Amino acid sequence: MPDSKSWVEQITIALIYKFMDDMDRQSEELGGVTAFFSGEFIKYAWSRLLDKNLGGHERLQVYAEGIAVMDRNPSIPQIFRDMFKGAFLPYRDPETVNLFLKEINGFSYDHSERLGDAFEYLRPNRCGSNNLLAGDTLRVPGGFPTAGRCRRAVWPSTDGRRTYTR
Repeated sequence: MPDSKSWVEQITIALIYKFMDDMDRQSEELGGVTAFFSGEFIKYAWSRLLDKNLGGHERLQVYAEGIAVMDRNPSIPQIFRDMFKGAFLPYRDPETVNLFLKEINGFSYDHSERLGDAFEYLRPNRCGSNNLLAGDTLRVPGGFPTAGRCRRAVWPSTDGRRTYTR
């Protein structure tokens, strides 16, 4: 993606998407019913999206379609519908989508400060650049290769002014 604003939007949308499914799962565990992914929208549930039986292209299609139609879901709060209004997936590489969704899936809502980690771990950067918000690669925790033009993992230095590649 060309700019950091696009990444912030994509991370925010994915976190809200996952949050809605997490709340539905929690409701079911407590004997309730799903509130967000019901009716015609059940096919877009995060838990179904991450089903291991889905191939990369199918997962990409379901996720792209899900975020595109979620603003018409009458079961979600208006503020969420507003956030999904006009949402689209700006990249169409199944590998990138799989990595992105896998990383989003690893975040939990047990501590609000940890949610900011998603933006730190997944923000774009340019390999070898000290401008961590300027590039077009996906940085993920754990240091495995980034998806995008550069195939090097990037870690920020402790002083925040430099990045180091491995």
